[in-house]
Amino acid sequence: MKRLKCRVKVTLNAVGIKFTKKNIRLETDEQIRLETIIKPSSSTEKPVFESDDTDVATVSSKGVVTAVSPGIVTITATLLSCNLTATCTVVVEDPDDY
Repeated sequence: MKRLKCRVKVTLNAVGIKFTKKNIRLETDEQIRLETIIKPSSSTEKPVFESDDTDVATVSSKGVVTAVSPGIVTITATLLSCNLTATCTVVVEDPDDY
């Protein structure tokens, strides 16, 4: 008789998410990585990021925001397992306007 061994790691589901900053300002072509705090900290779930206006700013799957053109955009981070969201408002300014 063969015996099989397996190791199972159980992690807690996330119960909360927020950005470390609620509002940021960027200049056109500038980049910043938005940090999230997920509760509990032992949760291994990663958020899905989305920009509500990619003409103003885009966001990568790792939360890196790239300012494209002047305007205001909302970046949303969503935890899919529990449908919790957090938002951050990004104001993109044209450095030539100073």
